[in-house]
Amino acid sequence: MPEDQGVNGGRWTDEVSRLFKKAGWEKIADSNIDVPSVDGHQHGIDALFCYEDGFNPKMKQGVFLEAKRYSVNSFQKKKLNDWVHKLDEKIRKLRASQEFLETYPHITDVKLVNGVLAIWFHDLNLHPEFKDKFIQYLIDVDTPKGRGSKFINLRLFVIDNEKILRLASLLHTVEQWNKDKGENSLKFYYPSSARFGSPVQETSTLNLEYIFSQFVLAKAKTSKGNNEFEVTDVVFYFGRLDVNSFVRLREALLAYDMINQQNSLIIYKYIRQADEFRKIQPDVIKLFEDKYPKNVAIKDMETFNDLPTWMINE
Repeated sequence: MPEDQGVNGGRWTDEVSRLFKKAGWEKIADSNIDVPSVDGHQHGIDALFCYEDGFNPKMKQGVFLEAKRYSVNSFQKKKLNDWVHKLDEKIRKLRASQEFLETYPHITDVKLVNGVLAIWFHDLNLHPEFKDKFIQYLIDVDTPKGRGSKFINLRLFVIDNEKILRLASLLHTVEQWNKDKGENSLKFYYPSSARFGSPVQETSTLNLEYIFSQFVLAKAKTSKGNNEFEVTDVVFYFGRLDVNSFVRLREALLAYDMINQQNSLIIYKYIRQADEFRKIQPDVIKLFEDKYPKNVAIKDMETFNDLPTWMINE
């Protein structure tokens, strides 16, 4: 069957909205709203978000969300290209609309250059061969050019089953840490940025760059009493499980001051491959121990084969 309409389509918008809200994003207005555009027409938006960007804290990032729930058998390659181009066109028209800005004054000081196409294939587990096809579809997308607003560089992101479940796993791990160690004890770490002239930031909000990154940095502080805290450097790692990949990770952590003699280092890996990784785990730990952190541990994130209950249930 084609895209699930009505109840199912609206339900998926609500479910993926819960995911981004758990990442610290702020939802603006309701879901599935019609808003006036510069062309005089109403344009539908599944959801509109903003978040404080750890890499550029001077201005919040706005995100236009389009949510699509589809069956693998009813999906065609051209749909992806159409969706991307329509999202690009919609953002350009809305951000130029004075009526839109007046209707939602909360976003006046928000950078409206981001669009996210969240696609959930509800029967993907029955068609594992489709994963590789969809990756190629993404590669083949005809990237929109700046029609009518050529000096505006929009950022369009596509998040599918794999990235959605990966993000859910990361946020679940953070939530469990904070339940065990204390509320908001773990925060995402944003290194200082010469590009934006920003200092180091530690925040509970996960930005778009981190959602698509091979690793996410965090700092955790637990109380030792007497106003003293113990700091743990935390890395959420989504890359390959071979020694060379961990060598590159180590170099990146050194560059971002994420290995400290005073702190313990915990690496949460997403890929399991338990039997294979067990053979090289001592060598991997030694790679990081050689740089003298207080302690080194490698743990597994909880993984999901389907949407977690906290996304499904209100």
